Amino acid sequence: MSEERTKAMDDLIAQDADLIDKLRDEDSYYRLQEKHWCIDSEELERQRLAAADRIETQAREIERLKEAIKVQASAVRTLQANEATEINTLRQQKREWYHAVSSLDSEREANAILTTEIERLREALTMIAHHIRDENDHYEEDYWGCRSIARAALAGDSHDQ
Repeated sequence: MSEERTKAMDDLIAQDADLIDKLRDEDSYYRLQEKHWCIDSEELERQRLAAADRIETQAREIERLKEAIKVQASAVRTLQANEATEINTLRQQKREWYHAVSSLDSEREANAILTTEIERLREALTMIAHHIRDENDHYEEDYWGCRSIARAALAGDSHDQ
């Protein structure tokens, strides 16, 4: 509720309180009565008291509604604070998820590179092992032959002798 509306309601309540006091004051009542057509004094008194009761009831209702608005405003502030906290938590989880996915993708790329390198080195070792079996009689040749095969395998070339 805006500041102006709150002030206007407070002014109405103050005016109602003044009217209640005037209606309950016998002198004011008779002065008001003289300005209007005369009605039975008992009927007029009954109407005056009924009007005063309605005004008091409405004033109580206004106060009750003001309190209800305060409670609702407090609830809204609490909900807004909880919502802000939840949004921040979700943002943090999103950042963590993005980081985890990025790390996982990087690890997959690294694993693919390492797997390729391992396969290449296994092929080189297999070629060296075959060369050693084939050339088992000549130790000196085995050393130089294995060396050239290993270099070729590591370079990705095929080496046939």
